[in-house]
Amino acid sequence: MRKPAPDPLAALDALPRALLPAALARLAARLLEPPEAALPEASDGPRLLTPDEAAARLGVHRRRVYQLADELGAVKLGRRTLRVPEAGLVAYLERTRRGRG
Repeated sequence: MRKPAPDPLAALDALPRALLPAALARLAARLLEPPEAALPEASDGPRLLTPDEAAARLGVHRRRVYQLADELGAVKLGRRTLRVPEAGLVAYLERTRRGRG
């Protein structure tokens, strides 16, 4: 026989009656707050590649990725952090292949 799942609200039953108004006020205030921004999951939005990953996909040296940053649609996330959107890399490859063909 399965055990029933623990009640996540059981702690509310243990509150002294004198604290119930304060608990209700706190819960009401929490409901009025905007939802916290969740950290994006890996599948939320475009996949960003490191310069090393982009270089490997392009078959070039990492320095070349920095030289091509504008054409790849790369974004600087910090003073020393560059990321290349996967879609930008694919678009660049399509453009360069069309130019050769």
